[in-house]
Amino acid sequence: MNKLLVPSDFSENAVNAFKYALHIAAKQDAEITTLHVYSLTISSLEMGTPPELMQSILENQETREEEHYKEFTKKLHQEATAEKLAHVSVKHKLTEGLVVDEIVQEAKEYEPDLIVLGTDGVDNLVDRLFGTTTSNVIENVECAVLTVPADANYHGIHRIAYATDFKNADVEALKEILEFAALFGATVHVVHVSEENAPTNEDQRRMEELERHFISNEEAGKVVFDLIKADDVLEGLEQYLEDEAIDMLVMFKEKESFWERMFSPSLTKKIALYGKKPLLVLKRKLEIS
Repeated sequence: MNKLLVPSDFSENAVNAFKYALHIAAKQDAEITTLHVYSLTISSLEMGTPPELMQSILENQETREEEHYKEFTKKLHQEATAEKLAHVSVKHKLTEGLVVDEIVQEAKEYEPDLIVLGTDGVDNLVDRLFGTTTSNVIENVECAVLTVPADANYHGIHRIAYATDFKNADVEALKEILEFAALFGATVHVVHVSEENAPTNEDQRRMEELERHFISNEEAGKVVFDLIKADDVLEGLEQYLEDEAIDMLVMFKEKESFWERMFSPSLTKKIALYGKKPLLVLKRKLEIS
């Protein structure tokens, strides 16, 4: 993992996400680029203003954004110093445009291994109808995305949960997650949530089959397998994360996945928007060096 992208909106959520990015980057000797996107707007009261004055209004907006940007980058540097991670390479970028479009475009050009996003969930009708920056970024980029809830406090990464739906790729996926977990000396919890009244014999067989791939090799003891039942999959998973003191949840986002077929909106989106734990959404191999 060489490059991390951290979109910023000058909020405490962004600072929180930056803290997680710092610790991950430090483990990989990776660089961070923060990206702040702003939009120049004209209010209804300013419509019809003479062109010369209109240009002045937009220039003033741009100047204010640049001032906020400079102050915020100082704050991020202070955060890095406080975390004793000032040695991590951090670059900052300010650009004008639509937030999701600019993040997606930057991801294409910069090719980060991981995007780290602060999120505070869905809180208005517009977001519910059209999606949030978080969900739209997850849908439109090819790299991994780590969403960091506003109330998630970094105290190290000791326990990582992988929510499985028993796909053929689980073995390779787990090997990759174990590599990531090893950076922090973390244990990996493999969990599948079955609905309370659903048949579980097949789930049990699949979990035992998955466990056999790891029980007799060097990863034994570093991975735990749990099959649980719940009336609601999301609530059951969130309760498991609390009960097991999980620091980060990992899920794979695939087209036509189990989650997409069974839930609308997808469980991945729900957890990214409403979850209380950081969620690492993988779409392709996460390069661990």
